[in-house]
Amino acid sequence: MTEYEILDVIISFLSAALTTMALYLTAVTGYIVAAFIAGDRLTMLQVTIVNILFLFVAGVFTFGTTGNLIRQSNYVEKLLAISPEEPVLLSAGIIWFIGITMLLGILASLSFMWSVRHPKTE
Repeated sequence: MTEYEILDVIISFLSAALTTMALYLTAVTGYIVAAFIAGDRLTMLQVTIVNILFLFVAGVFTFGTTGNLIRQSNYVEKLLAISPEEPVLLSAGIIWFIGITMLLGILASLSFMWSVRHPKTE
């Protein structure tokens, strides 16, 4: 592959990662808004369905984001083999940080739903 082709693939994977991250944020926001507005009025079956769907969707977007970033990093390595002076901002640590942060966002969202459904009386 030429340097241009590798750069094009890198940009494609970055674009896909940012798209899945935006969709993740949309799903998390929708879940939190739904929890805030209707969480205390949902039946156990409804909450179970919403939670399962949220976990699936947010999990797929988390997997998609990290997967695209990992694929991008593979092509960054190929680019560095051709052109070692290119600046690199992506690292395995950043990918881990993004993936873990997204997983923590899922847990925080579930915790938010729990707190809406089980308020503490003071």
